[in-house]
Formats: sequence, structure tokens, C-alpha cells
Amino acid sequence: MKGLLLKDYYLIKSVLYIILVVFTVVGIGMSFLTSTWVLTVIATVMLGMISVTTINMDRNSGWKKVSIVLPLSKTAILDCKYILYLLLSGIGLLLGVILGVVASIFKGQLDYQTMLLFIGISVAMALFSGSMTIPFTFLFSEEKSTLGLIIAYPVSAAVFVGAALLIDNKLIACKEKRFETIYTQGTSCSVVVDNETGVNYLVHDTGITPLLNKDGSVVVTEVN
Repeated sequence: MKGLLLKDYYLIKSVLYIILVVFTVVGIGMSFLTSTWVLTVIATVMLGMISVTTINMDRNSGWKKVSIVLPLSKTAILDCKYILYLLLSGIGLLLGVILGVVASIFKGQLDYQTMLLFIGISVAMALFSGSMTIPFTFLFSEEKSTLGLIIAYPVSAAVFVGAALLIDNKLIACKEKRFETIYTQGTSCSVVVDNETGVNYLVHDTGITPLLNKDGSVVVTEVN
């Protein structure tokens, strides 16, 4: 297994270094145009995709014919591709998180909740796309396996966008309103409570004022 991983590493070594440099430069620029945590998703998917190309490299170089006479099972070879995919995706995830943290600190927008959200989406996208592209590329010819690539990444992107929108909508829906109307009299008078402080306000057409008890103290509703 170690030998197979080393073989694939030497196949992609030059390309891997170039992609890492390009991603770092482009990623820094992108962090100023969009959310810094998008870099996590891009890095995870990009590096994972490199491992898939080694399957076609093996086919074009004649490695698949050579491997037939070696004491290697097809399962071992396929397992190696999955392990390489997970390793490269993990490196991409780590690189994306590091760049995201640095960019967020620089912009003064470090948000751990958003970071964890995008890490989860990155992992999900990597596993989803990998489960499609590796079997397609391994089982079919280079021309037919392209179909797997065409399907996998747009579908993964759609899942990513859908998940982001769904989570964002749920967060908005679950977020409690700061002010809530608890009593209305007619069309011009109402009582509004501040859900953070519990202070009640009397709202009228002419303005707003804290609602008072008969002893002159402010009416405060207990906040859970």
C-alpha cells in the first residue's frame, strides 16, 4: 500500500506543488471578494480531484497492464486511490482552514460558527464527489469517466449551495426577534417587550417610552 501511494505521489508531485502555489495566491485574492471560508471548500475539492487524475495516468502509462502481473489485488489498488483521495482532501481542508483563519483575522471577521459550518460542508462535498468520481474513472474509459466528473462536481456544488441556503434560512428562522409586540389596543397603542433585557415599552403614534408600574418602576418581563 505504501508503495502504491508513493507511486501516485511521484505522478502528481509537480502538479501538486503548482496547484498549492496557485491556490494560495488566488485564495488570498478571493478572500477579499467573498467569504474567507469559501477557500476551505475550494481547497478540499481541488486537491481531492488531483487523486482522481492518477487513475487515468495509470491507464495511459500502461500501469494497469503491469499491475496484472504484480502481487496486487484490484481491491488494494482501489483502496489506495480512496486513501490518496482522503489524504489530499484532508490536506486541502487543513490548508483552506489555515488560509481562512489568517484572512478572517486580517479582516477582523473571525467567526468559529461559520468556520465549523464550512468545514462540515467541505467534508460532505469531498466525500460525495469522491464516491462518484473514483468508481466512474476506475470502471470506465477516460471518455466515459469524464461523465462522472461532469456530474459529480456540479451536483456537489448544488448540494453545497442548497445546504448553505437551508442552514442560513434555518438560522434566521430560529433566531429570536429582539423586540416583540405582546399587547395591542386599537391601532395606535401597543406594548413591546425587549427579549434581551425584558424591558417593556409603550409604543404610541407620538413616540415610545418605558412602561411603568404603579410605583414608578419599569415593567420588566422575565427573560428565559
